[in-house]
Parts: sequence; structure tokens; C-alpha cells
Amino acid sequence: MDVKKAVENGIMTVTVEGEINTLTTPELAGTVEDLSGIKKLIFDIQAVPYISSAGLRLFLACLKTMTASGGDMLVRNCNEFVMEIFESVGYHRILKLEKTE
Repeated sequence: MDVKKAVENGIMTVTVEGEINTLTTPELAGTVEDLSGIKKLIFDIQAVPYISSAGLRLFLACLKTMTASGGDMLVRNCNEFVMEIFESVGYHRILKLEKTE
């Protein structure tokens, strides 16, 4: 997995390439460990073919952190398979998701 992070004007964009699974989630969690001062968190997962339950828990934890601080979170560029994962666990109801164009 490859993770890139950019922060500008209170917006953190995290671009992920590769699977988000039990082995890679800790690395991704370390990238978003400090969200102080972040008003909007954007995950760009265009190059993510799969998300495991560990990755889903991380997205939920980030959402809770952002909501508690009055911030916002977006998961952008979800491919069809990843969108099915989010829908199968009901995350499409609580996360702001954007499909791949």
C-alpha cells in the first residue's frame, strides 16, 4: 500500500493505493493519527481494490473524530467493488461517498 497525505487550509487529503486490509490499516491509521486543526478529511481511494473490516473500522473512527470536532469527511473515487463493500455494511448511509467518474 502507498499512502500520500497533503494538508492545505485545514483540508487533509489522503490518497491511498493498494488494499486496505489488516496488515496495511495500521500504516493508514498512522497517517491520520493527528487530525487537530483539520476541518475536512478526504480519502481518495481510486486505486484501492479492496477494503477489509479493519479498514472499515478506521473509516468509522475517522468519521467519529471529524464529527466530534465539527469537521467533515469524504471518501472519493470509490470503485464499484469498494462501493459494494460500503453498501453491504451500511456505511453508504453514514459516510459521504463519491463513486469513480
